[in-house]
Amino acid sequence: MPSTTTLSAGRVQSVAMRLVVDREKEIEAFIPTESWKVRVQFDKKLVAELTKVNGKAPAFKTQKQIEEFLKNFGEGVSVELGEKEKTLIATLKQQYPFILEEVDTNETFRMPGAPFTTSTLQQEASRKMGFGVKQTMGIAQSLYQNGHISYMRTDSVNLSSEAMNACKSYIDTNYGTEYSLVSGRKFDTKTANAQEAHEAIRPTHTENTPSTIKLEGNDLRLYKLIWERTVASQMQAAKIETTTYNFVPERQDQKWQTK
Repeated sequence: MPSTTTLSAGRVQSVAMRLVVDREKEIEAFIPTESWKVRVQFDKKLVAELTKVNGKAPAFKTQKQIEEFLKNFGEGVSVELGEKEKTLIATLKQQYPFILEEVDTNETFRMPGAPFTTSTLQQEASRKMGFGVKQTMGIAQSLYQNGHISYMRTDSVNLSSEAMNACKSYIDTNYGTEYSLVSGRKFDTKTANAQEAHEAIRPTHTENTPSTIKLEGNDLRLYKLIWERTVASQMQAAKIETTTYNFVPERQDQKWQTK
């Protein structure tokens, strides 16, 4: 009898496959829409983005709408296609003085990332240095075997008390006590069914900084990535101050705003 081959999928696989197929159909059915932004270059250094026209956020959907908007500035407007596709460069014959209307300053905080797990180390090494998974793990294995880092196969994002204390001591000495944490910082493991028998990937000796440890090439690059992530995880959240400057044209008949 001739042999026959059949294909089947288990219940879990069938559901997962259905989700993948549905998502792919959504991607194929997506219709991109055109959208334009207007930026004003006051001089070689200062560039502002148009945020409001007559008190409302602009919504330019086509190149024609942009061209119609530019007609508001008279007949002396020359428009040319820029080096990048779908970029219009308009030069105004008449000057439009702007005045600073408002300055808005906001302060936000950015938490440091958790110490590396195996997967996050692979992702960051790929993103920052272009390392493949095999290359990353090979270098990490060498660093571990030579006593430079902790075990590199782990799902845990937490450090031991000894490691946190070592980070605090280094931060206090080199940056100041205002940058360290009193009790250290622990992170929640987001990976389901994580095996946390080991710590997160960290330097075995925090005092061995990238500038003092005797490593070279890719070994040093990966060690530096691990060392910096570990120490940063035990520092205060970064304070980020954002200042927005809002300009309006001096002429009242041109009621548009940039920032």
